[in-house]
Amino acid sequence: MSQHPLVIKTSRDGLVLKQLMPDDASAYFELLDEDREHLSQHNDKTAKKYPYEAIVRDSIMSPSNPYKMRFGIWDGDTFVGMVGLKPLGNRIGETGGWTGKRFCRKGYAYVTRRALATFAIKKLGYRRIVGETHPKNTESQEMLIKVGFKLVERRDDSHHFIFVPEK
Repeated sequence: MSQHPLVIKTSRDGLVLKQLMPDDASAYFELLDEDREHLSQHNDKTAKKYPYEAIVRDSIMSPSNPYKMRFGIWDGDTFVGMVGLKPLGNRIGETGGWTGKRFCRKGYAYVTRRALATFAIKKLGYRRIVGETHPKNTESQEMLIKVGFKLVERRDDSHHFIFVPEK
């Protein structure tokens, strides 16, 4: 892991995506632990996956997928959530993430997901960014559409979206 995290600026002053580093484990865990029920909705496994701060730190230091980029969402010194970009092959990436309950419906997910998708296409050379939501997670679906994703498939267990960047 690089000594200097990759930082992606967003359109909102002070709001950045910063590549997760071991020192971020405490902030990550505290926000996750603040409301595990919120992060367990819609069959999300994040809360169960990280029962202890040490497990968060280990996952940052030795990720199960070393090619996946994970970023903390930081508003100044406040950890708001995380967003990731996982390569799927053929220059296609998948984005996903979460926002702490107290930060929901404040535009954080919209601004940061848009910044990450744009960065992936313009700076990393991805040709397509996809996202997936639980069918009942209407807030995430609305956010993805607002960002510029298009709904391409509805399944009983998930809805699939593709990012369509502005020309």
